[in-house]
Amino acid sequence: LLEEQKRVKDLGGTMRLGGIHPEHPLTLRLARDAGGLLPLETVMKLTGQEWLDNMAGPRGSLQYAQSWALCHLLLHAENGRYATMFESFLKQLDKGVDGDTAFKKVFGADLKPLAVKYNSYMDELIAKAPDPKKNENRTGSDKASKKNSP
Repeated sequence: LLEEQKRVKDLGGTMRLGGIHPEHPLTLRLARDAGGLLPLETVMKLTGQEWLDNMAGPRGSLQYAQSWALCHLLLHAENGRYATMFESFLKQLDKGVDGDTAFKKVFGADLKPLAVKYNSYMDELIAKAPDPKKNENRTGSDKASKKNSP
């Protein structure tokens, strides 16, 4: 959610959330290509301590990107289809309900439908990421000319 706040844009006096941080789709692409995306259930069941421990290690950027992708899905996918449910989930957490119980209460006990949508949504985000293999094949002069071209 903090990432969403950072991506707020001023549009003629109105505020709009939902910008896509350019590094997250690339992180997701690299993990997917290496067969290392975390299942939704793993992302959902991280404890606060596991989150912190992972953030200090090599898994941190992937964990962050996938959590961001889940929040982005719940806030913005399908014209905000899940936004009201996500707000209800956050209100449950604010009332002191534990995350697993709150999530099941709002989204249902079966994670499979959401996991399918989540994986599909990550694919959409990944499609927007640059292909690092294409960037590696360019020479230094090619990179400089691309950088300097309008």
